[in-house]
Amino acid sequence: MASDSSSDDPHISWNSRIAIDQAKVDNLLGRIKSHLGLDVFDVSISFVNNEDIQSLNSEFRNKNQPTDVLSFPQEHWPEPVTINTPYHSASKHTRSPEPPRHLGDIVIAPLVALDNANGIGQSIDREICFLIIHGILHLCGHDHNNPTEEIIMIEQQKTILSLLEEDDPPLIWSDCARLRS
Repeated sequence: MASDSSSDDPHISWNSRIAIDQAKVDNLLGRIKSHLGLDVFDVSISFVNNEDIQSLNSEFRNKNQPTDVLSFPQEHWPEPVTINTPYHSASKHTRSPEPPRHLGDIVIAPLVALDNANGIGQSIDREICFLIIHGILHLCGHDHNNPTEEIIMIEQQKTILSLLEEDDPPLIWSDCARLRS
């Protein structure tokens, strides 16, 4: 998957409109994992163009159209991990010297995210944050295939966003993605 990234700049661009600050995305990802008690896992996030995400969406979901985010879990959860029942429950909290386990991969299309953000009147950086949360929840066993699952997933998204707003520093997603001048 091509992403037009530049090794000289911490910002990755897909076109002249959007820049992603990978260090800020990584920091945000770490905070989200921490709130879910998933510090022992690593997650891969790729930012791709609309054509690449459409190809993946077609191949893996039989939907031949671009989408904002796709998740590819590497773990199976008997029950979805939630803020209220994080992975780091007392019996699993012991840190191991082993390398982190791979939770899965998240693929985000920033241009689709920008369209979403514009459609609901929010900033691109908050939309990218939301999509990372959404993607991680999918990696943790959540889905929205039926109304009950959707309600639970939406509540988890809102709770995580609220926790991120209360963190120090607040609004950790600020400028993780930005429109270029």
